[in-house]
Amino acid sequence: LLSQVACNRIVSVPTILGRLPTHLEPQHLSNIRWVISGGETLPAQLVSRLHALPALESCIEYFGSSEHSLIAYAHRGTIAKDAGCFSGRLFPGVSVHFHDVDPDTGSGAAYIDSPYNANGYDPATAPPIAQCGNSTGILDRGMQSHDGTITFMRRDDGMLNLNGNNIHPSEIIDVLATLNILDATVQVEQEKGHSRLIVH
Repeated sequence: LLSQVACNRIVSVPTILGRLPTHLEPQHLSNIRWVISGGETLPAQLVSRLHALPALESCIEYFGSSEHSLIAYAHRGTIAKDAGCFSGRLFPGVSVHFHDVDPDTGSGAAYIDSPYNANGYDPATAPPIAQCGNSTGILDRGMQSHDGTITFMRRDDGMLNLNGNNIHPSEIIDVLATLNILDATVQVEQEKGHSRLIVH
């Protein structure tokens, strides 16, 4: 599509964004002014490559679970490093409060009240989703600073994310057990800026 149509804005996931410079001629990317990403965290190395595009003005990362859709956003600059968590600003109309705040870290279970909540995730019919008034929580933990910056930590439910795919290690371990491979550990590891699934 980019090789056929002049485009100045791309909204996509990191996996696709990472392939743009290697799969397209430079002239097909010369008009890109805005890059918007979601689905998983943009690696710092990819952010630097995107900022090398000649016309780029802004690289924005969206944060939101499937259940909540859009929650927060962050402008990603070239000096940002991979922190293992998301920090940004809430979208207009979104509010958050925290339960079970850890006094040492200041983080708690995030409950989101948002006009962007995805349809079909009704707390009344989905027991894993906790409800507090109009707000819902789904195991996300985070904290908010005095200047309004919201930080979300990785979920502590064992789920991994690789190239936008949600991976439940327990499912892989169960399959390996049927092959008499026991005591396996499944994790995502970084090697030379690339993520891959490793089973030990």
